[in-house]
Amino acid sequence: MNTYQEPKQFLAKGSWLLVFAFAFSFIFFPGALFYRPVIIEQENLFQATELFLMLPKLLFLGVLTLLGFSECRSSIDFKHPLVRVVGVYFLFVLISSLLSKDQLTYVLLGARGRFDGLLYQTFLCLFIVSAWQTLRNLPDLRNRLVFWLLLGGLIQAIIFIGQYFGFDPLTLARRWQPLAVHTGLLAHPGFVAGFLMPLLLIAVVQIDSFKKTKWFLYVFLLFNAVTISLISNRTSLLACVLGLVGILLVRRTWQSLVLTGAVVLTLFYARAILPQPDTLRDLQDSTTTTTRFMMWRLTLKLLPQIAGAPWIGGGSDALRLAQLRNPPVEDLTNLTRVELGWTEKTVLKKVEVIPGAGETERDQMLRIEFVKLEGKPARYIDLEFSWDKAHNFWLDRLVAYGIFSVFIWLYIYLYPIYWSWRFGSQSDKIWTWVLIGILFYYLTWFPAMQVEPIHVVVALMAWVGIERAKAIPDPQQKSAVPLEDTAPTT
Repeated sequence: MNTYQEPKQFLAKGSWLLVFAFAFSFIFFPGALFYRPVIIEQENLFQATELFLMLPKLLFLGVLTLLGFSECRSSIDFKHPLVRVVGVYFLFVLISSLLSKDQLTYVLLGARGRFDGLLYQTFLCLFIVSAWQTLRNLPDLRNRLVFWLLLGGLIQAIIFIGQYFGFDPLTLARRWQPLAVHTGLLAHPGFVAGFLMPLLLIAVVQIDSFKKTKWFLYVFLLFNAVTISLISNRTSLLACVLGLVGILLVRRTWQSLVLTGAVVLTLFYARAILPQPDTLRDLQDSTTTTTRFMMWRLTLKLLPQIAGAPWIGGGSDALRLAQLRNPPVEDLTNLTRVELGWTEKTVLKKVEVIPGAGETERDQMLRIEFVKLEGKPARYIDLEFSWDKAHNFWLDRLVAYGIFSVFIWLYIYLYPIYWSWRFGSQSDKIWTWVLIGILFYYLTWFPAMQVEPIHVVVALMAWVGIERAKAIPDPQQKSAVPLEDTAPTT
């Protein structure tokens, strides 16, 4: 008798999410192996970053998201509040992008070097819904997802340390020549720190769960903490300390105190022990902090110039477009002076906006003429309008997609934090400190395509934990069934 058998799946359900968590941060295309310009200029390096590093990540996100969506589309609960707010967010993204009066390529792909336009936002919204439903359908997937996240983070940390000590072969394949500033495979050291920071906190949260492979967590914590220390990004360092202290206050054990102390010491002293290149940033340098405050004031000043603001935004590159259409020459001059470290020895003669080589508004340049540049004779410099982000998650969402997009993302990150303290077990309360670390990081950083999807995965895992905790009415049962009760297996 013939019996029907369903065809076997090529990949197990949820595998797409595990592949994403593991490989997204270090996906790149070795384009430099196939093409090298005769004369390598800065513009070539910029193009190499877009083509060989960022575009592959965007395509990787899109392909895996479509696979995940096709896998779980029949089970998606479109009435769930998370799915609905993501749909509303996409509506504001679409309206803001189409009304931005920008060139079509910039609308779809976003600003140069960002790739955060309408195409990315579409993938991001589908990714949130698909990842959320996958985690709901497969409750045991979360532990494995944590393991693959940490393994991918370990590889990224090793790549960065290799670049730091000058034996990284990937940079040559991707960008034609090594950079003075080490960027891992995320295009900027601040993004590397923002990627590794929540993973470090997750590793501390999971330390009692990896019973058979605890050594892996210790190796990960060592490489991760050393990398963040070498990057010397103050926001990420403080976010790590804030999260570690919060985890310690919840656990209140001697083991947690010793582990937290060891990680904090590594974060702040690894850079002092290891050899330091000339490009290593000084933690006491206040230049970045000053420019952040100046950018926030400039963003709020330009907000009324965005059509429809604050209810809708001006698209992914709204801040730059507002500057180009009504240039705040004095503010941009002051920003440039602080960013480049000009002292009172620099005397300016005239600052004006000049047309660039092309014919579009984006080709305009800011020309600064000098009497003296740091005490030496100089004529002028031409600068692009490169201040395209406010470097604050909420301000950047506000100018790009409107005030309601800010409320939606606050809801996505704050919902699990709030409910964990009402319904969650101790492990849920500890997990929320990972989200608090992410929120602290975003006070001085914008949502970047290379990092934001990983942060979203962390938030979704917290959402799943809260839903499971709310489904258990007895508080004693909650504490008896922790979310991280088994060691992930490969």
